[in-house]
Amino acid sequence: MNKGEVLLERVTLSWKGGDDGRLPVLDDLTLHIQPREFVCILGPSGCGKTTLLHLIAGFQRPSSGRIVVSGKEVSGPGPERAMVFQHSALFPWFTVAGNIGYGLKQGDRGRIKALLQLVGLEEFAGAYPHQLSGGMRQKVSLARALALEPDVLLMDEPFAAIDTFNRERLQDELLRIRAAMGCTIVFVTHNIQEAVYLSDRTIVLSKRPAKITLEQKVDLPFPRRRTDQALWQISQKLYSRCGCCTENAGNAPQ
Repeated sequence: MNKGEVLLERVTLSWKGGDDGRLPVLDDLTLHIQPREFVCILGPSGCGKTTLLHLIAGFQRPSSGRIVVSGKEVSGPGPERAMVFQHSALFPWFTVAGNIGYGLKQGDRGRIKALLQLVGLEEFAGAYPHQLSGGMRQKVSLARALALEPDVLLMDEPFAAIDTFNRERLQDELLRIRAAMGCTIVFVTHNIQEAVYLSDRTIVLSKRPAKITLEQKVDLPFPRRRTDQALWQISQKLYSRCGCCTENAGNAPQ
């Protein structure tokens, strides 16, 4: 198995609860993610998308099956996997540079400077989280996750609370950073157009207990145009199959 490769083999998860004492969450999931692949996860609210990320991160253990990342079976958190949460979860008493450098060796200023440049926040190195916009805070979270050079980056709806204009800018920033860093990305979203624009492949989960109902490849080169007819057609297919939102893909782009 190669660096950045992710394998889920017949992963099942149940929690305590329900009428029979167990609450099934994930049902027999098998998924193979290639190194450097960008995979988006779609599905209805509460189906287990975030839980799936937590299992890959090692925050939780599956009830059965196994998860392997970069050739090592996941038994807990590890530096080869990093997580970016829906809310930035920054330390309010640390500056931007301090948050990015948390976990690095003391004095690793060169690495911090490079990450600040990567996410375009050089001028805000000395600012505190409360002085930043929501989009800027998510950039800091992303830089902090990248600081340890993970093989796999796990992202849980990182742009969900950002307005449309800034969300699109952050999507483009993420694609630029992905090209520079070359890590595998597993990205949870409820936004079908976001999934199609960003991903090499989109996975659709069913209602709980979640199964994989569709794997949709997005065989279009980067950089992409949001008005591309081919992107709209893939979005239409996902809207018809996904069941994770009530919108439609809108009119075909002109």
